[in-house]
Amino acid sequence: LGLSIYINDNGFGNGLFILTGIHFSHVIVGAILGFFNQGMYSSLVTYLPVNCITLSKCKGTLCKIFSEPFTILYLHFVEAVWIMIHVTFYL
Repeated sequence: LGLSIYINDNGFGNGLFILTGIHFSHVIVGAILGFFNQGMYSSLVTYLPVNCITLSKCKGTLCKIFSEPFTILYLHFVEAVWIMIHVTFYL
């Protein structure tokens, strides 16, 4: 059909490729956070099945960054940004 976009076509193509690259780098960061979250979360949290309480062994900023809710919110935000990029460039 000849409906392709190339990086050297115009500013529109450049913007699309730049935003796609930036988005991809943020997806990789989210994947790394998720990977560390899987390993760190199981070793930093103790679950007591008798009382159904969770005791966290980790305190501080690093634990907040690698926490599961932060990672989930981050990935959902990146997904929402991708939807906005898609609507802006493709519709």
